[in-house]
Amino acid sequence: MANYMNNMKSNKEAKMMNKVNKGQVTLEQLLALDKAGTKIDMNECENKIQLMQLIYEPNSEVGACTVIAGNMYTVILETEDDLDKFKNKINMLKPNKTHKAYGESVWVEGYNMFKQFSFTTGHYYVYYVVTNAEMKALEDKIKAMDKDSMTMEDAKALQADLPPFVRAWQESSIDVTKDKDKKFKYSYKDFFSMLNVVSTYNKKHANEITNNFAMIKKDASIAFEISLPSDKNDEVCKDMLGLVNKEIKAAAEDEFNDNFIFMYNIATMDRYDKYVDYARENRELAFFINSIFDICKASLNSDAKLTKAQYEAMRNVIYTKALDLCIDKHEVINIAMSVAMSRIYVDKDGEIVVKAADKDSFRAFPVKDIFAKEFYEAVTDKTYTEELTVDHIIEMTRDIEDNEEIEFVNGESTDGAIVLDIEFNGIVKETDGKLI
Repeated sequence: MANYMNNMKSNKEAKMMNKVNKGQVTLEQLLALDKAGTKIDMNECENKIQLMQLIYEPNSEVGACTVIAGNMYTVILETEDDLDKFKNKINMLKPNKTHKAYGESVWVEGYNMFKQFSFTTGHYYVYYVVTNAEMKALEDKIKAMDKDSMTMEDAKALQADLPPFVRAWQESSIDVTKDKDKKFKYSYKDFFSMLNVVSTYNKKHANEITNNFAMIKKDASIAFEISLPSDKNDEVCKDMLGLVNKEIKAAAEDEFNDNFIFMYNIATMDRYDKYVDYARENRELAFFINSIFDICKASLNSDAKLTKAQYEAMRNVIYTKALDLCIDKHEVINIAMSVAMSRIYVDKDGEIVVKAADKDSFRAFPVKDIFAKEFYEAVTDKTYTEELTVDHIIEMTRDIEDNEEIEFVNGESTDGAIVLDIEFNGIVKETDGKLI
């Protein structure tokens, strides 16, 4: 009977742990497991965010603790102004007649800090013992300093000691929700006040994050930009998570300007209005380009799809035809864009007819595949650029100067000093150590 009951209990725990690992338990269920002595390894939880949402206690101070105390060790201290702002948020730091440098860390290996390497998992662990005694030691170090004499070295030494304290206050904020007796003698509020940093300021003022997309819809040549609230406030301190904010902003701007604006312009049919008449005014080349387009369209139903090299060959053939017809090379893309929105055929009298030139009937394929660079420039009003890697250079008999512009014809510089492994025609410019 005892074995049966133990098996029942074990199966019940296993089912509940499975729910824990899937992030599907309530706070009450999690507390019950803890009370029963069940070992819970949150590393095994597949949906940690979901679980946190389910067990969230609205009265908990975890969030406030994380922000207020966490900001003190994530803030980036570089200038005297940063240091002054940091000092002003340390509640226990006062003017003193004497100043004792912060000195050695509160954490002493073998006493309240222990290191361990697991040969089984390959993980390296550092354990901190955080009690009222450690908090008292932190208090003593802060109170021994003179506010006006505190140095950047002191501030960074204090910062380095904070993570275990912040984690302890976080855990205490969780535990005190369950048991009012489980609290430290010291609160994070005893030590610190709210320091405004980029990440928390942007979060608080998220509704003020703006962009200039409305302007772009009127003028697609304008670069997409995001404005963060912290950009407009010099009093906000830089922090590590704030740097992530800025990198996300930069990545979003780059992605939009490099890719999204391209797709947006393709979808904006008004962009093609200016190309309507080109095919009608250059009928012979338009008919030739249309024939090439027909070959491309036919290939879509074929098992053998056209390669990049084949599209490039078609591009060269079209430019050669334009040369024979004495049509300027810069006009070729305009005519091709016009062909992509026209119906072109030869009538019974042998005359080339161009009909139905309409921007709303424009189709990007195969213009963008044959004229990839030219198409990009046409729909974005930007110069197409790409980085030329060193791997492309197969011969170089001279140095390249800073900001030097080099003209290439069929993959060779006009002075014969640099040879590429690609048939490149155009200008290469040295820019910050790169060839663009």
